Amino acid sequence: MSFVEKHHWENALPLLEAHAETFCQLSSGNQAHQLPVPKALPHQLAAVRGDRTRVLALHYPPPRSPGYLTSKGDATDATTRLLASAVNKAFQEHHLNFDQTFDVIGDLYDGPHDFKVDGRDFNFETHFFDKLSPEEQQAWWETKVGTLFGIIVDEIVQRGRKGADVLAMGVLPRKWWPELLAAAVPLAREQARRILGLTYLPPYDIAYPSTSGGQLPPLTPDEETGRAPSCGDIEIQHPCGALSFMSLDQRARLDAGLQWLHRHILGDSHVVYFRRLTPKFGDYSEAERRRAQADAKAREGGFEGQLPDELDRPPTEEEEKAMKAAIARAGTARLCG
Repeated sequence: MSFVEKHHWENALPLLEAHAETFCQLSSGNQAHQLPVPKALPHQLAAVRGDRTRVLALHYPPPRSPGYLTSKGDATDATTRLLASAVNKAFQEHHLNFDQTFDVIGDLYDGPHDFKVDGRDFNFETHFFDKLSPEEQQAWWETKVGTLFGIIVDEIVQRGRKGADVLAMGVLPRKWWPELLAAAVPLAREQARRILGLTYLPPYDIAYPSTSGGQLPPLTPDEETGRAPSCGDIEIQHPCGALSFMSLDQRARLDAGLQWLHRHILGDSHVVYFRRLTPKFGDYSEAERRRAQADAKAREGGFEGQLPDELDRPPTEEEEKAMKAAIARAGTARLCG
């Protein structure tokens, strides 16, 4: 497997190649995407970009994806093109190629894959990792952590980075990438210390945008109950849903995550791209979307009473139990069917 501009990933290169080989073996011949080499920012932005590595952590590349970048450094698939557009719409004076908006781009599953497996959405755990033997899982984990170890060493030694700001988009990326990075960081700091000949460990921390930290807006409370839907502190949904089912307040979180990641170079500009999209199913809040989804499942499961939206009072305990039972039956029917 050939990687270009070896000097940029000097320490990471052999580890990237080792993981690509392991992934190829474990995925029945699938080829891992190469880690792109980021292009330098315009001088005015490079001067203010700070000392943080900008990381985009995703799930898997779409089918027939030729790689993360075109020959001109632009994004290659719908998801990454949306992210590139969101950042560029916020700039007044500069246009950035996709290879200028992130320093590191990666997926849990390293090569292209079909969206569906036997009619269900592809899932890194269900359709790949859980099917491996314990020895194969260990090989995947060690080589994947190894790639991050090498990347972080290069970021510290060659570019003087002090930490990484990470956008982990989607349920599985939010679960796996923090664990992978947590395993790689201490090893990388120790190796960087040795290379630099330091008597102390160089700093390098991992940060994520969060609601508790004030970087991500909370979800809008339900008008009826006054309570906001549950949402993970660092939850940012995958951009693939932005044009279909993603709620308005989840799209606001996506904008806010990009704003946080690029805060040093955006200055007074603001990312509002995803909030201004017109999704297929309208501008619902997350609370409205979840209620509508629950109502639909209840009807599908055979609930014949009045739904909460059809009542002029809160549902009784018995009505809630009946609706929840119907939702459960609908879910079971889908699993069995």
